[in-house]
Amino acid sequence: MIRKMLVVAGAVALTATAFTAIASVSDSSTAGAVKTYTTQSCAGTGSVTFVAPGLSYGGTLGKKSIVKSISSVTATGTGCGSGATGTTTLTNKLPTSATQCNPAAANYVAPIAPATLPDACLAWTAKLPYAYSNANNLASAGVSTIVTALQAKPPKAYDNGNKVALVIGDACGATYPAGPCSGVTQGTESVVLGACGSTIGFHLFGPTAVAGLTYDLLICLVSDTGPATTGAFFADYLGAAGNTVPGLTIATATIGGNSHLDFVKV
Repeated sequence: MIRKMLVVAGAVALTATAFTAIASVSDSSTAGAVKTYTTQSCAGTGSVTFVAPGLSYGGTLGKKSIVKSISSVTATGTGCGSGATGTTTLTNKLPTSATQCNPAAANYVAPIAPATLPDACLAWTAKLPYAYSNANNLASAGVSTIVTALQAKPPKAYDNGNKVALVIGDACGATYPAGPCSGVTQGTESVVLGACGSTIGFHLFGPTAVAGLTYDLLICLVSDTGPATTGAFFADYLGAAGNTVPGLTIATATIGGNSHLDFVKV
């Protein structure tokens, strides 16, 4: 779900950045041009929009087996984009598999849903056989949803004003540890708490398509909007996942706090 979120979906702006050129690596692969890559850090803010109506304890019934959220991230700061403004925007659609409410078991009769299914499945019909946006799925499937989407459309960010593609998840494949993954830890992703302080987020890191340059992407979800929400994403997420606040539905989440996109020359 946190992956659905990932409508990593909405508008995410990586703003107010700090840039530090500690070391550099040059690439002269383009005729007539020498590109210099450096160690730099871009702090970020932004937002994520979940599949309507949003994350809730029971989820929502629908007729599609795949639902999509949209994530838009804008990186701003010296070296974090092209041109004088140093700004670039990364937009991704995050497809997530909905839960099938009518499993093949011959003894399954609506509206009695197995305990492993979202509560929305209690009211499933032939026209609405799927459940999505169940809050409990966010921590378990959110990261994989983000990774799958980014692998299908690898994001291109900027380091020192040069466009560079991030290698997501196990995209190194059979070439690891050769090729762009040479000398660095293979791409890894996880749901994190400590790195985001008192809230929750996603952490992805690994090599880039430029040899000797790695990335570290941290997305922290700090606040939210929606029915019965308090404005504190993590507290509301726990309320939705635990069904402790009637009607609580998280429609959007704000990205900020410790969020960053860093590049490191190794």
